[in-house]
Amino acid sequence: MTRYSDIVQDHFRNPRHCGAMSDPDASVTVTNPVCGDMLSLYVRVRQGAVAEATFQAQGCPAALAAGSMTAVLLQGRPVSDLDSITREAVVEALGGLPRDKMHCSVLAEEAIAELKRFLLPEERT
Repeated sequence: MTRYSDIVQDHFRNPRHCGAMSDPDASVTVTNPVCGDMLSLYVRVRQGAVAEATFQAQGCPAALAAGSMTAVLLQGRPVSDLDSITREAVVEALGGLPRDKMHCSVLAEEAIAELKRFLLPEERT
């Protein structure tokens, strides 16, 4: 049986910033085609920083906790600094993830990369 940290369990049972956002400045959805986990992020940006972030997720407890923690980490972050929210940062903030659940943090990193491409179009390649 998979053992989750107390932080993962808390974010799974009491997700922060959960739900779709009406009229976001940006929204993205990413899916893991192997396991079917899905993460949607919604943000409002004010003065170059994420003023509000929410998420919706489908998947295992780790996927939901990673979505919740990602929304927490986005709050107040300058758009130009979104790269600092890596899969490693999400895992660290969650107090670790079991090896077989690390893909949940990858989903968070992919969603943030998509947000950045949307919010900073000059960085599209």
